[in-house]
Amino acid sequence: MKKFYLILFLFFSLKVFAESVKDYKLENFEIGSKITDYFSIPYIKKNELKGYFDTFDNPDLFAVIAIRDEKYLNDFEHVEIYYKKSDSIIHSVVAGSFYKDIDKCYKDMVDYSNLLKSIFPNSQKIGPDTNSHYADPEQKSTYTHIDFFTVDGTVGVHCYDWSNNMTIKNNWRDNIQISIRSMEINDYIGYY
Repeated sequence: MKKFYLILFLFFSLKVFAESVKDYKLENFEIGSKITDYFSIPYIKKNELKGYFDTFDNPDLFAVIAIRDEKYLNDFEHVEIYYKKSDSIIHSVVAGSFYKDIDKCYKDMVDYSNLLKSIFPNSQKIGPDTNSHYADPEQKSTYTHIDFFTVDGTVGVHCYDWSNNMTIKNNWRDNIQISIRSMEINDYIGYY
């Protein structure tokens, strides 16, 4: 039932059709706004994921905060917000929920994908594609994704199916993630 309300909320809280990732809100956060419009500096610093971009050529260009505080969440269990350090502008919002049944995740992925395609009818769809996840040295964990390329970024839905070893070792759980990304963050992280 929660998913039904989320779909209604997303559909009616947006323009009927969106061309830009800036036209779309996820958990009330939007690309192009400042992270400081939503959170205080101490909250941002406390929730920053340290070392997230350490292996990148310019590790200080972007930062990420993780939000699990229910007062900021409506429909998902966690959110990550990627923002540019120099101007605090948000370039990506990723919201997710955990699943005990990966088949339910795949079913919901199709439903979310259909919703995103209706919101971004002129976007280019890629997927579904399933790949091994790079974080699993045994290559037994997978992620399946469907992405839509817009005029200035991507929106997508991804299911992560972690192997039993990765779940035991890292306490990682199967999950779905809905993402909105600017083209700038896509280029930075090498997304497509």
